[in-house]
Amino acid sequence: MSRPNSVCLVLHQHVTRADFEKAAAEGEFVHFETRPGDGNRVGYQQTWAWPNVEQPTTGVFYIESPLVSFHYIVVEGADPVLVDRLTSRLAVYTPELLLDGARYASAHDDQVQAINRMAIGFVNYNPAVFTIIETYATKSQNPLLREAAVNATGFRVWPQFRPLLERISAEDPDEGVRKHAAAMLSYIPAG
Repeated sequence: MSRPNSVCLVLHQHVTRADFEKAAAEGEFVHFETRPGDGNRVGYQQTWAWPNVEQPTTGVFYIESPLVSFHYIVVEGADPVLVDRLTSRLAVYTPELLLDGARYASAHDDQVQAINRMAIGFVNYNPAVFTIIETYATKSQNPLLREAAVNATGFRVWPQFRPLLERISAEDPDEGVRKHAAAMLSYIPAG
């Protein structure tokens, strides 16, 4: 989970790890640590820091998650100037592209990918994101797509998801989707 003063930047597929490293170095960030992950559930991560002593809490985390098939950046202590140092050097999805991707994807795999990108890309509650996830989670004919939407709620444990997950866990026609929604409830804060 990300702190409220963080920004998540979903990278376009053609952006490589080397592209990120170059952009971070050119943006005057300093490499701090690399965690190789396990290739299964724990992703590869690089941590970079802003060396300015006036802003010691600013960090950049490059993540290749095995749970989703794309990579992204989390900027903690997200000073807009520092975020711009990365976005001006890397191809990232804008909020509009994240929303449109989820709204207009038509093939199953593209829909799942778009839902995940959108969920990761929006740190703070956004009514449009909520509505899109709710639509996929409750109106899709495919139980696998409904379950993927339920899973996306776990990327952002917004309290607004709780009533939706409660309803899905009680009413979804598919037992697997109901069980998955019930399990996700343990991650969503009550009231």
